[in-house]
Amino acid sequence: MEIQIKKQMDSREENKEMEAVKRTGGLVHIYCGNGKGKTTASVGAAVRAAGNGKTVLIKRFLKNDHSGEVEVLKQIPGITVLPCTRQFGFSWKMSSQEKEEAKEYYGEELEKAWKTAWGQDADMLIILTAVEKVAVNFGKENEKWLDEMTVAEAQKYVDEGQFAPGSMLPKMQAAVEFAESAPGRQSLITLLEKAREGIQGLTGTRIHLE
Repeated sequence: MEIQIKKQMDSREENKEMEAVKRTGGLVHIYCGNGKGKTTASVGAAVRAAGNGKTVLIKRFLKNDHSGEVEVLKQIPGITVLPCTRQFGFSWKMSSQEKEEAKEYYGEELEKAWKTAWGQDADMLIILTAVEKVAVNFGKENEKWLDEMTVAEAQKYVDEGQFAPGSMLPKMQAAVEFAESAPGRQSLITLLEKAREGIQGLTGTRIHLE
């Protein structure tokens, strides 16, 4: 009985997620941060989306294309895996020079991924990070967690220096750039564990044009 109930609940949650995808037309997921689970989460989401007739683009960092899941993903209709031709190892094992080389390479690769994704008519960019929402005046008495903001408001916060370089700042810059790139596009920033709720509009911070 418990197994049957769980299956029913999982089915309802999957249906809710797919309805959210239908409403938005296309989504961009970014899996990042410390610890395990990023590859598992992204591969699972990709297979589910492709199985429901969606077009999927995957861009990997740190790992090269020798991982076993890459060859399987390439055989699934609707999934495109962008190659990762260089490997630098884990960041805490890199020298200063290697970190600079990695920063330049991954920055170029990320830009290529943006352009490819935008060409596929995705209308939502999802950045999954270490916080559930974006905050301004972080750590101060007037700290405020934001549910949404316009591109103009987001850019104002960026110009004020509200976000730390190498942390929330590049995420906000990417979110703004995507949201203003075409009418109807928006960006979502939230926790990896809250991705489903964020897509459903229950949590996270959304950045939109107006």
